[in-house]
Amino acid sequence: MSKRVDNFKKHFISYANKQVTLSEALNLLKEYKDKFGAKFNETVDVSFDTVLDPSYADQNIKTFVDLPNSHKVETKVIVFKRDFEPKSGFTKRVLAGSTDIVNDIANKKLNLDQYYTCLSTSDMMKSMGKVMKKLATKKLLPNPKFGTVTEDVESILETVLNNRVFLSNDKFGSFSALVGNLNDLTVEQLEENIKAVQEVVVSIKPGKLKGKVVLSMSVSSSMGPGFKVAF
Repeated sequence: MSKRVDNFKKHFISYANKQVTLSEALNLLKEYKDKFGAKFNETVDVSFDTVLDPSYADQNIKTFVDLPNSHKVETKVIVFKRDFEPKSGFTKRVLAGSTDIVNDIANKKLNLDQYYTCLSTSDMMKSMGKVMKKLATKKLLPNPKFGTVTEDVESILETVLNNRVFLSNDKFGSFSALVGNLNDLTVEQLEENIKAVQEVVVSIKPGKLKGKVVLSMSVSSSMGPGFKVAF
């Protein structure tokens, strides 16, 4: 038995099949982190199980949420735009270029795993044909539904780096989203971020579906347990 499971069973087993309030779940994650958590700054994720079947086009959801509080995660972004230079404060988090980056990706000279997303102008999308499949596989392909194909990269770059989370349901219809660093955000800030994501997810109503779309909701941290949340 892993130490993580053993700690949960000893101290939090009463919550295994119990729904708690969002505030209570976040406080429990902080308590677990203080007692047994990893030494690094863990992130908090929220997950939703739904009745959606992404094999139907109108139930294959792609959207985004701009969190009210910065998630404080040092994400990195690729910007496909000609003659673009990020602000000095973003240089370590932004790789900017045009066909040179496309060629690096095509020639396997760039590790895509370190990047959170990509932004692109519409004209650069036309030059990305040979790497689109590779970017899509890594869930990095710029998409108008995510707001990542834009002519005004400058105005949204900071938001994308610090506040934007992307929502797309997996093959089981479930959504998950990173909402913030456990150490850097208060319970109230994490709760505000999660409620912003929840509001978008519960508002999804494909035309053919009736009734409740979201079946369950839970929150977890990188190395901590997950807690079921009443909503």
